[in-house]
Amino acid sequence: MRRSRRIDAIVVAVPARNEECRITDSIASILVAADAVGPRVTVAVSVAADGCTDSTIQLLGVIADRTSTVRVVSGLWNCAGGARGAAVANGIASLAAGGPIASQAIWIATTDADSQVPSDWLTSQLRYAESGHDAVAGIVELHDDDDRTDELINRFARNYSIGERTHTHVHGANMGIRASAYAAAGGFPPVQRSEDRLLWNELVRLNFRVVSPVAVKVATSGRLSGRAVGGFADAMANAWI
Repeated sequence: MRRSRRIDAIVVAVPARNEECRITDSIASILVAADAVGPRVTVAVSVAADGCTDSTIQLLGVIADRTSTVRVVSGLWNCAGGARGAAVANGIASLAAGGPIASQAIWIATTDADSQVPSDWLTSQLRYAESGHDAVAGIVELHDDDDRTDELINRFARNYSIGERTHTHVHGANMGIRASAYAAAGGFPPVQRSEDRLLWNELVRLNFRVVSPVAVKVATSGRLSGRAVGGFADAMANAWI
């Protein structure tokens, strides 16, 4: 019997650590993308606030009070992998409150609190999911903000290689995974860095159908001092993209 490809719900998982300057714009962009999906698919935005000492949690509380789409969980995971995994778990649990949904019908989209997604971010991933793919890895671009300098743009252009239609990058800031595949691969490991690549490699090892399109893009911060050791900011600083 052919497996159903239909997606009935999407969890958008976002780890956040001291992102008071960016979190409001980030969530606003996600909510626009969620609206574009339409009423057939339920979207739950789940943010894991990891040891925040600034006003990130308060700002998230204001957003959550305005829309039931956004759920917030606070903790002290002290690592990108732990916080990202907690955001996923919280989002899936919130969906279960509305009735059972098969894991193969849930899509998990992940991004970062310093990133902004385009309005077609979720609809693009949904098309890949419902055409039979189990995971999507997109690319990143740099925000047009105070952190983006000519030197940084040049460094990024020199080191961030993509093909005409596909690429080899994996970013937690721009991923999508079917929940059944996510569970089979063990989810995001609770590590300081490379949790996205480790999960992706396991999906590939298990022969899930993955795709890496250049058309699925997210704008992320070009800052050189990030929140996760060994994360994208460190890669930018060392030109190791």
